[in-house]
Amino acid sequence: MSPISLVIKREYLSRVKKKSFILFTLITPLIFLAFITVPTILMMNTESQDTRVGILNHAPELDGKLSSYDNIHFVYITQDVKEEYLKNKDLQNQYDAILEIPKDVLSVSEANITSYKLLSLDVSHSLSSKLSSILTDTKTRRVINKYGIPNIDKELAGARTSIDLKEEVISSDGKKKESMSGLASGIGYILGFLIYMFIFAYGGMVMQGVMEEKKNRVVEVIISSVKPFHLLLGKIIGIIGVGLTQLMIWLTIATATQLFLKYATLSGTLDLGGGMMGNILKAVQALDMWYIGSLFVFYFFGGVLIYSSLMAAVGAATDNPEDSQQFMLPLIAPLIISLIMITSVIQNPEGPIAVWGSIIPLSSPVIMAARLPFNVPVWQLVVSMVTLLLFFVFCVWIAAKVYSTGILMYGKKVSFKEIWKWIRHS
Repeated sequence: MSPISLVIKREYLSRVKKKSFILFTLITPLIFLAFITVPTILMMNTESQDTRVGILNHAPELDGKLSSYDNIHFVYITQDVKEEYLKNKDLQNQYDAILEIPKDVLSVSEANITSYKLLSLDVSHSLSSKLSSILTDTKTRRVINKYGIPNIDKELAGARTSIDLKEEVISSDGKKKESMSGLASGIGYILGFLIYMFIFAYGGMVMQGVMEEKKNRVVEVIISSVKPFHLLLGKIIGIIGVGLTQLMIWLTIATATQLFLKYATLSGTLDLGGGMMGNILKAVQALDMWYIGSLFVFYFFGGVLIYSSLMAAVGAATDNPEDSQQFMLPLIAPLIISLIMITSVIQNPEGPIAVWGSIIPLSSPVIMAARLPFNVPVWQLVVSMVTLLLFFVFCVWIAAKVYSTGILMYGKKVSFKEIWKWIRHS
């Protein structure tokens, strides 16, 4: 067995055999499943509390048009009741809020709501939507009455329509698949965040391992039989193998879950029906898990290899974590910026931020992972993958030069200028 193979085996087995690795690998899918399902179930089963709103209307055109709906109950009041409400806090038990509609509401499109406690976002948005609908309806009636159109109430009632938008995406093979933009956004964010966490976790493992071996002088014994470059490469590949093992287990669990949902649906055991949960499960079934999974593995490899090699170089150039901080900030800055960019990327996956973030190698692992559920154009994938591979080769070349010089240096604080000399002359 070659020396590099021995290093890979040592790094891999020493971590895979740990109980923490096994527990983390098995528990993580359950945590992510809980993050997705628990909020959805809570939203579906949460009963909204009744809200009692006093209406003080100064606009004659709106008399009687605000009627109770859902969990919001309207009660028309007078100016005296409002003034009493403002003076007497005990009246909050009778009214949750007082909505005052000004006389010129049709021209100013403004109203005022007063309450002793902040209204929930749902109630506030619902009241705003209700008032907007009534104002629009009233203004429309004005215009129609002006031109004398008969049966106005019947015509307007028939014109009011709500629509259930069914999303479908045409895949590369020309087939239609049900989808949900919200689900794609959620999965994209999770994938991008996972890459970010993997790079930090496994890159940190590589740097910590290098620093410990250097501090304990173990590296002096190892280098007597293994070349520094082989030691660096073996350490990186071994630790990445640990991450790949976790990924394959998680991908297998995800695929098995997807196949189970399809089988249960076809056999009639599971009736997805309609509603939010049914639509989510249908969209999950339609996902191309192996397409997303295989590309995710590629960008996992690329991102972790690039940052691990650079972090290994930092570990070799320094003697302790304190000294490494001056090099870590500029190194991980692109990674942190990539995480911040994810929100913009999933909102506009074809925008310039998303496209350029997918091509620049230091950000492409996170950004492209977040774009995978959105059917990225083939040319962008090819450019991104080729650029990432070329930059990885460059980073390993840089890291090898720094590692071979710095791994046997002790007791000296190294600067960027010193490292640049190692890269140029070693």
